[in-house]
Amino acid sequence: MISKNPNGKEVGDGRMLVLAKRNLERVLDELDATLAELEARAEGAGPKAKAASVDVRKAIQVVFEERHRIEKLTEKDSGGSGGGLDLDAAREEIRRRIARIRERGGG
Repeated sequence: MISKNPNGKEVGDGRMLVLAKRNLERVLDELDATLAELEARAEGAGPKAKAASVDVRKAIQVVFEERHRIEKLTEKDSGGSGGGLDLDAAREEIRRRIARIRERGGG
């Protein structure tokens, strides 16, 4: 499937997942910095700073949940094995094909 990113460029599903991961990392870094700043001020701050800190923690949780969803999509997109090769299955397939060639008298 081809989609357009916010810049209007066409991108495939795999590229969309890469962009989503990268942007989630950026958001997470910004939220982490904001949380650290709020916690540094929280000592003398009132309830508003503490409430903002709670909101930032919730936003961080949402980012983690989205990252988990993206990882699932990435795994699904790569065939469910994380993109790795099943070497045992590949060896077995090669042996099977060689045996078939030999049976036909080609080797």
